[in-house]
Amino acid sequence: MNRLPMMTVTIGFLFAGAQSIAADPTQPGMSKRQQLNAQITDCMKKRMFADQTLSYNAAAKTCKSQIAKQSAAAPGALVASDTPAKQQ
Repeated sequence: MNRLPMMTVTIGFLFAGAQSIAADPTQPGMSKRQQLNAQITDCMKKRMFADQTLSYNAAAKTCKSQIAKQSAAAPGALVASDTPAKQQ
């Protein structure tokens, strides 16, 4: 008879702990690699839907080069340095 209340409390703590881990907001969303893959996949879907004669490999090559150009054109991360920027 003494085991039933103890077992109930233990199961309750397990469920509460599992929910708190699942709702942890500190876990990151998608990594940069996953974001890149999602962008390439979306681009390929759009291109292949628009042009039914386009091959998978051609769409992948075009989308990868397009996204590489976009990422190269985007400004890089700002880095704090010890030396002040030169003013002209």
